[in-house]
Amino acid sequence: MKYKQKLMFKKNITIIVQARLTSSRLPEKVLKKISKKTIIEIIHQRLSRSKFISQIIYAIPKNKKNLKLKNFLKSKKLNYFEGSEENVLDRYYNCAKKYKSEIIVRITADCPLIDPNMLDNCLELFIKKKIDLLVNGTPPTFPDGLDIDIFNAKTLHQAWKNARSKFERENVTPFMLKNKNIKKYNYSSKKDFSSERWTLDTEADFVVIKNIFKRFKNLNFSWKDVLEIKRKYPEDFSANRYINRNEGIN
Repeated sequence: MKYKQKLMFKKNITIIVQARLTSSRLPEKVLKKISKKTIIEIIHQRLSRSKFISQIIYAIPKNKKNLKLKNFLKSKKLNYFEGSEENVLDRYYNCAKKYKSEIIVRITADCPLIDPNMLDNCLELFIKKKIDLLVNGTPPTFPDGLDIDIFNAKTLHQAWKNARSKFERENVTPFMLKNKNIKKYNYSSKKDFSSERWTLDTEADFVVIKNIFKRFKNLNFSWKDVLEIKRKYPEDFSANRYINRNEGIN
């Protein structure tokens, strides 16, 4: 094992994937299937290829509306944590506390194309630069659907303790981003691909994502491979072209 990998593994690096079934625009989207695998399973298989992570936890709302998701995770022997549905910051904080996480990677379950190699690059930078928060979308330069936030336990605690607005508590990182005392870094692409939409928020998005996956023999492809598919088969990406980035949040 390389020295830098040994250094990384001294830390408890936890991926916390926030997931729920109650999306207003595409209910139960995380249990939709592509080639007999649910979105949750696809995300898990892709994230599991990271060289540096210690564990993957699914942070889900604790209520009856998400019981089906809880039972699914249990059936697949995937680790999960139940918390507040609306206060996602609280859900993250208590999940990280339970699993004694030192470094937390925030991923959302609407990103089935999340790239483990990009994640490892981000983690290396996070350690090397000795920062509190790394994001790859403020401002965005990568396709929507590759979103990664990395922060340490101290920063998460600071946000949990001090964030006041509903928006800050629903979206986890806004308090961290605006706080001047938090050392932060935006991992960006030299070329701007932010107009590309590879996230799962609507039925049109699902059409595009299915089109992408059908072009590959397995799940071990990179985001740059998807760009190559876009160059060869632009029609595969047309269904959700009318949707603006972060339209659901806005």
